[in-house]
Amino acid sequence: MNYKISRHKIYEKAMTSLLLTQLHLSEVKQDIFVEFDLISGENLIALHCSSNQLIILDLLDLSTELTDLPYNLYYVKIPQTYNLEPLKKNDLKQSYNDSTLLEQHRRVLEPTYMAQFSCEPPKVNALQFKRAPRNTPIGKSFAVIVTNSGLCRILIKMAAPSRHWNEICNVNDLFFDEKLSSKIKGFTESHAIDCYITAAAWHQKEPLLLVSFENGYIAIILFQDVKSANVKNICITKTTLKKIYDIHLFDNFLLISTRDGILQLFSVNLNIDTPIITPLEDLWSKKDNIVCSKVLVNKFSASIYLVVFNKGSNIILYSFNTKGEVMHCKELYIGGIKVTGIQFISPSDFIVTTITNDLSYFRINFVDRSEFEIIEHNIETSFNNPNVGILGTIPSSNTNILAFILFRNGEYTQQCKYMHNSIFINIVKLQRLGDPKQLAMPSKHVINPCTDNATILGMDIFNSMEYDNYCPISDIINTQLPAVLDETFLLQLQTKFVFVSNFLSYQRFMAKKNQETTAFSLKFLALSIQITHVICRLKYLFSLKSSTLSEFQNESINVFLKMYIILIGKFKKLLLPQNFVEQTKERFLNFLTKEFDVNTKNCKTHIAWKEKCLYCKNINNPETMMCDQTHKVKRCYISYKQLPIISSRYCPRCQYYVLEDFSLLQQLFPENEVIKCIFCHFVFTNDCI
Repeated sequence: MNYKISRHKIYEKAMTSLLLTQLHLSEVKQDIFVEFDLISGENLIALHCSSNQLIILDLLDLSTELTDLPYNLYYVKIPQTYNLEPLKKNDLKQSYNDSTLLEQHRRVLEPTYMAQFSCEPPKVNALQFKRAPRNTPIGKSFAVIVTNSGLCRILIKMAAPSRHWNEICNVNDLFFDEKLSSKIKGFTESHAIDCYITAAAWHQKEPLLLVSFENGYIAIILFQDVKSANVKNICITKTTLKKIYDIHLFDNFLLISTRDGILQLFSVNLNIDTPIITPLEDLWSKKDNIVCSKVLVNKFSASIYLVVFNKGSNIILYSFNTKGEVMHCKELYIGGIKVTGIQFISPSDFIVTTITNDLSYFRINFVDRSEFEIIEHNIETSFNNPNVGILGTIPSSNTNILAFILFRNGEYTQQCKYMHNSIFINIVKLQRLGDPKQLAMPSKHVINPCTDNATILGMDIFNSMEYDNYCPISDIINTQLPAVLDETFLLQLQTKFVFVSNFLSYQRFMAKKNQETTAFSLKFLALSIQITHVICRLKYLFSLKSSTLSEFQNESINVFLKMYIILIGKFKKLLLPQNFVEQTKERFLNFLTKEFDVNTKNCKTHIAWKEKCLYCKNINNPETMMCDQTHKVKRCYISYKQLPIISSRYCPRCQYYVLEDFSLLQQLFPENEVIKCIFCHFVFTNDCI
């Protein structure tokens, strides 16, 4: 991308301090409509498709193989109906005649007006698609969609292999549901709200949804259970604004923007039965009909908030304290006709993109309590694509990663529909020059795929090394063996397994074949993880009183003891003509053998191990755990018991199957431990068979 760095003489210039390195560039070719106002959020991109649906690009939140597009594709149907009941109560024709010329021009473009008077109502588009914050009781599986026809729906993300967000709640109907009438507080008259919803916002911590109406009312919906659409109560209050365009809820504040261009700050009290929304400051009070489409709030410090929003090609920045009192205000002229993206990359730094391909980087410096300055810094890029422009920016949960949405420049010269309806996802790494490298391997003690996305992290690592000269086994050689075998060591092996499996996929993609050392590393780690898992399970089971063990636990002890012998035998047979590998293998063998002997020295089995093959019903050989005909029966990778011929519970990354009955598997773990894949530490899911 050929970024043009903006120059402003009124601001102090500094040396190049930000480096953008391209990690990945992918093309989305699904008949996308290029929209200048992106519907997006953290780790998620929502784009309009030619059909009546949104295409959702959800950043991979699991450590999967390196793919052409590191996003999961999901689909959302856009409701194509109109809420015409309120319109029948109003004389739209008379209101049109009584409007000014500018209002008439705007009115004929509104779907509600056209739906009433045109032969074919215009197509309904989505205005917003907002996913619930990750740290709420709701989690990231729920989202709200708002359309330009005044409809609002709550959606749930379906489990794999489904690729859809399905509707679970019609928010519009909540306000006219007779069963909920007793739970609605505030303005309950039917004429008080016309149910034409214009915006929605999730609370950051509670299962709360705020929705705004065309006539300035705000409804606060508290859910007892979102999944079943169980509403606890609804509170409705009125604001001083009309034609609300969008709402932003953060801490105890609410930012409301209108179609007239107004942006106002409110304080919100949600701790009482009847909420209080109090107007505080006008951040923009002039009705200029320029909508603030990009509004961002960032907490600079414990006592200072920053608000950045756009007015055409201008950027306005406010700071205010915890009381909602405005402290500072600055205005920047960015240029580029239209601002397409604003994104904070730190508490004091933000970047701005425009439709003319400008990219600017600013740092906020507080001089004193009454004044602050905005310093523009240069940006250095390691990529160059002059034929595309910037449509917007998407942040990820990892603040060092940004995704730029790109489209073809000069597209009027392209007559090909295929090229016209495609966009590009450009994932870049942010690095401040002079600072220590900010992207590193994930913690050895925690696998948190939402915070440190292994796929994107892998791209950064893979782009900075020669795959032919890299030997992943060296990382295994440097593995520190603990004094006593515990779950932390198992988690460390799982982290290495995730990285090596991603690296092997990269080698297959680049060299069209498996590298011998990497393939060996994967086998080495897989067997080490299984043996460690078996010892840890035996350690837990032997810590219980023998008299309290269930039949399944006793059977599992016998299965684990037999499986340990088989796994150790496979581990000893691993061969590679390199002395340092043999030394590492011997070191692991001695450690694992010692830990097995320590944890099974008081072993007293209560049930003789007998197992029949599921195919031929013959008794399996204890030494091979197979029948005489060597039928390859699948085994659960948690309990190692035989699986039914048809199984559905599996790990979506590793494709390993486990027993359907989780209550049995839970007997092999402490009650408070969540059962996850022993290889990648990912949660199991059910396949749709």
